[in-house]
Amino acid sequence: MDSINIALQTLWFKLDWRTLFTALAVITSCISIYVAHRNANKVLVLSQQNIEFEREQKRRQIQLEITIKLNQAWELMGGDIASGFIEKFGSRGDLNKAQMLISQCLILDDKNFDSLCLFGLYFQGCNNYKQAEVLFRKAMEIAPEQNRTYIELGNLLSELERYEESESSYRKALIIEPEHAYLHYNLGVLLEKSDRNEEAELLFRKSIEIDPEFESSYNALGNILFKLGKNKEAESLFHKAIRINPQTAITYYNLANLLSKLERHEEAESSYKKSIEIDSEYASAHYNFGYFLEKLDRNKEAVLSYKKCIEITPEHVAAYNNLGLVLLKLDRKEEAELLFQKSIEIHNKPVDSYCNLGNLLTRVGREVEAEELYLQVIEIEPNHVNANINLGNIKANLEQNDEAELLFKKVIESEPENACAHYSIGLLLSKSESNIYAEESFRKSIAFEPEYAKAHHSLGLLLAKTGRYEEAEMSYLKALELTPKNSHTHNNLGILFDKLNRNDEAKVSFQKAIDTDPKYVNAYINFGNLLLKLGQVEEGQKMCEKASELNSHQ
Repeated sequence: MDSINIALQTLWFKLDWRTLFTALAVITSCISIYVAHRNANKVLVLSQQNIEFEREQKRRQIQLEITIKLNQAWELMGGDIASGFIEKFGSRGDLNKAQMLISQCLILDDKNFDSLCLFGLYFQGCNNYKQAEVLFRKAMEIAPEQNRTYIELGNLLSELERYEESESSYRKALIIEPEHAYLHYNLGVLLEKSDRNEEAELLFRKSIEIDPEFESSYNALGNILFKLGKNKEAESLFHKAIRINPQTAITYYNLANLLSKLERHEEAESSYKKSIEIDSEYASAHYNFGYFLEKLDRNKEAVLSYKKCIEITPEHVAAYNNLGLVLLKLDRKEEAELLFQKSIEIHNKPVDSYCNLGNLLTRVGREVEAEELYLQVIEIEPNHVNANINLGNIKANLEQNDEAELLFKKVIESEPENACAHYSIGLLLSKSESNIYAEESFRKSIAFEPEYAKAHHSLGLLLAKTGRYEEAEMSYLKALELTPKNSHTHNNLGILFDKLNRNDEAKVSFQKAIDTDPKYVNAYINFGNLLLKLGQVEEGQKMCEKASELNSHQ
């Protein structure tokens, strides 16, 4: 175009024919060159547009392929695409296929945000927490404005009990999306783990405010209020959760725990059963139902519940321990011992299992083995109350009274209102005829724990020994009010009535002792002696013969 301009200027200033002819030739040539150049540019622009279009089409095709593969992987991992949650992983074969699909996605695009997040979830589900964290943090670098990675990382850190970091991650996500019901819920759960219950309560309430149909928050808030003693509101929240989704096992489970504490036994049992009906593999429901049945002395049923819990979760230490304790009540000592040993194998520092096994061994006269177990507990936890008291009891039985007293006093030093320690010192002092101090210890024990039946019983023995029969009777009766099936208390009350010549009442007490424990030799002897004294020779001899027979089998 510059040549054309020069030519035009020439035409303007020089009008001779030769110059005009030359200028026109130049103009024609320049125009031809310009037109050819412009057409070439048009072809180049169209070609570039085609390339960009093809690139966009390819990018969309890759993105579609990634989305399809990720959705397939998500489903194989047990995820619900609609809800955005992974409830549980599928079989190992499904996981392998899921891993392959996600890997293919990252080959197609190694910076794909969704692929990195899902791969992080995969590794988290496989307990490869280190790799999961790396992937979540990489996704975070690629898309720092996305709150999803902060949520996933927060969940991971919570699982690893890195609570401060987890809280920080959740709070960053809330800055991005303040009205996120699930986030408020997750942060509430985290704070509850750290016993920050009041803060957790506010977060659960906020979650419900954002999403009034978010069932999990009703459950969580109900549990918090249950902890805080706000039982009426807690129950109402559980019922709201049930109305939102009547097929959630955990809601009935939570409601059952509340009703059990309120001693509404029929309703509690119904809720436990409904929870198990919805999810027959819900280990916690079987475990708590077993504990509930045990409290009601339905021990054979409790055994079945604990066994089911162990079948579902073979590493459930508490279930082994509780099942062992129930079997002890049923006098199945060998089975109980095996269960306590199994719980010791599973747990790294099984102080409760050591104590339970120690108690069993003490009962069957294997005190040396029991002592070793209690010493192991004390090595792990020097102030462990039960271990110190039980070891003290062994020392007392072995007449090592000074060592026993030191162990009991050690407990009282750390827990001045420990009823069991005061009771044990009372027994020790009673044996040494220090009756005044023994009585003081028993009364302290009862003051700190008014429903401590053993303390009432032992106080009754002491009072009877010192001739304070009326007070002794009151103590025995209180013990029987608390434990109506205690054969020893019935027997001792019978002895007291016998001394007071209240013979009919003595007969009733001895008979109750025998009914409660048909193998109780002393009760037969005492009853037989009373009958002989009353001239009922035949009946008295039968009682004495029964005692002799039982003795021969022991």
